[in-house]
Amino acid sequence: MHSPGEMAHGSHRREARPEEKDAFGEPIGLTPIRAGGLGDEVAKQLFAAIVAGRIGLGERLSEAAIARELGLSRGPIREAQRLLERRGLLVFTPRRGFFVREMTSTQIADLFGLRRVLERYAIEQAIARADDLALHRLALWRERLLAMDTNGEGDTISADTLVEEDIAIHRLICTLSANTSLQAVYEYTLTEMRLALSLINLGFRSPTRIVESHGRLIDALLARDAVVAVAEMERHLDYSRMRMMERLAERAAD
Repeated sequence: MHSPGEMAHGSHRREARPEEKDAFGEPIGLTPIRAGGLGDEVAKQLFAAIVAGRIGLGERLSEAAIARELGLSRGPIREAQRLLERRGLLVFTPRRGFFVREMTSTQIADLFGLRRVLERYAIEQAIARADDLALHRLALWRERLLAMDTNGEGDTISADTLVEEDIAIHRLICTLSANTSLQAVYEYTLTEMRLALSLINLGFRSPTRIVESHGRLIDALLARDAVVAVAEMERHLDYSRMRMMERLAERAAD
């Protein structure tokens, strides 16, 4: 017997309103799932599609179309949507279904204002606390990403993987601070960051471009130059914020 919530999520459905964007008019590259933790796997694929920009902010998710593309019943699709709702990526509207969360210019400005404070402190703490071996992890991150392109893998790397690699270097700096309170607060911002990055679909398109955008920041950290490192971090964040604001303006004009 279905609960009222399940009935609202499933059986009481209608066609999308003309002004609503539906994310699944066409297949978007989801992979059929054979067995295992279906809800978690569906959530992982939907998350990747959102981060890659294949499902845009504010778009409605169609249970029927997702189930058809994955070759599943609607049960795992609903489970995945609820998981992503709890993570803050989706919102549910009664009788209309699940939508990817929107982001406003104020939310983006607030997010990047917070990131400037957190990452400045992370840089200062990392330089003061991390030994040379620990800081060398920054160089290893750079080498690993450059090797992806050298090995001919760059063209096949998914957009969501590139987003996670971009986040990884910022998270690593927080880890090098050895400040667990800072790391916990930073982790709290990651959902918002992923949503914001989906606005610009990262824009780098390759591991090498990601490395280039963080190169001077890494060099300054390895040299333990806090002044230059903070300046490079702020320059990098200001550019990302500007790109996202531009994308919001473009979407509003469409």
